[in-house]
Amino acid sequence: MRAGIDEKQNELMTEAQNLGAGVLLKNLTPECALNQLGATAEGVIKEKIRNGPFTPNAPSTIRKKGSSKPLIDTGHMRNSIRYEVRNKGKYE
Repeated sequence: MRAGIDEKQNELMTEAQNLGAGVLLKNLTPECALNQLGATAEGVIKEKIRNGPFTPNAPSTIRKKGSSKPLIDTGHMRNSIRYEVRNKGKYE
């Protein structure tokens, strides 16, 4: 998951800056900006899981699950990735 964020760090920072400017100009609420950034980060992680690149699965794993693609079996893990906007201090 971290690899996807690391690869898209510059794009995510640019989006965060643009969203921050939108908040300062009162075109966006802070919550809306954070939700947009969270959705983008969620998409980046899911895309990385879908497209890799990863080392292919071992032959024994391919036989067991029927695929050489790591991290994908049923798609449940990828589809479970969600972002969450939290109030500072609320969950610490």
